[in-house]
Order: sequence, then structure tokens, then C-alpha cells
Amino acid sequence: MEQQKAYAIANELLQKKSTAELVKTMNKDDWHNLILTLNYDSGEREIAWLISQRELDVGTALRFAFESDLLDDLSSPPMSKDKFPDDSYYKIVLQAVENIIGGYYAKHEFAAFDDPEDILIFEKIRARVAKAGGPRFSIPQEVLAHSGTRQPQPRYSFDGNHHIIYDFNYWKSHIYGK
Repeated sequence: MEQQKAYAIANELLQKKSTAELVKTMNKDDWHNLILTLNYDSGEREIAWLISQRELDVGTALRFAFESDLLDDLSSPPMSKDKFPDDSYYKIVLQAVENIIGGYYAKHEFAAFDDPEDILIFEKIRARVAKAGGPRFSIPQEVLAHSGTRQPQPRYSFDGNHHIIYDFNYWKSHIYGK
């Protein structure tokens, strides 16, 4: 019980900082975990900033595009990012895909997909989008199938209520354990 209470207090203190401020102090391991735990109902400005960072991992950007569930929507009718507000998830997803295809991101250490079935689902979505007249998002197969060279070691995640919290394993070993 004491450990749970200490974890809750640590997260309350962490949440006194703005989300934008916290995201800008994070590393790519943290960013990857944020994408995996993101509630896509908010955080557009922070994610737009994140997608613009060259240090973002290719696997993280690809996972964001997949998790956004917007690839189908982008083909009805085919749209360009100029038609969306700057902080629209549609525009952010398009920018992420363009960055992946254009080789914008410096490294590819993390796998985008934990399950090989996700690659098949992603390919089906891309084919459906292309058939509907949308962009095919010609991401090379070696990028899609990349299994990662290491696992992320995050310090933070989202809690499902739009708050950044400490990753429990990090908190337990690096903060509580000291």
C-alpha cells in the first residue's frame, strides 16, 4: 500500500508540469511508450511536435500512423495535409508517413509492430486506401518488417486520462528504490 501511495504522489507532482514541457524533455524511448499509451482524443500539439523531431525513431512514427486509425479516413476522398489545421491528427499522420518515406528520421531501433499480424492489417489498410484513390503510402517492406534492435526503456507513459505518469518499472527501480 505504501508503494502505491508513493507512486500516486510522485505522479501528482509530475503532473504539475505541462504535457508540452514534459514531452520536450523526454528521449526517444519515452516517446515510443507515449505513442503506445496515447489516448488519441487529445495531445495533438504535442504529437505534432514529436513527429517533427528527427530523433524520433522510425518505428515510433510508423506505430503512430498505424494506431491513429486514420489511414482509411485519409482516402475518403484523397486529401492533402494542406486541407487540415496544423494540429489535426489527419495532418500529423500524413506528415509522419511522409517523414518515414522520405528518410527524415535518423534511426530505426524500435519495432513498429509487436505482432506480425499487425503488419498484415497495416498492409490491408494501405491496399484499401489505395483502391479508394488515396495515397498508397509506399513504405518499404524492410521498414514495416523491422523487428527492432532493442526494446525501449521508457521513463514515462500516458495514463489513459491525458496525463503523463511515470512508467511504473522505471519509477520503482530509479525513484522509489533510491
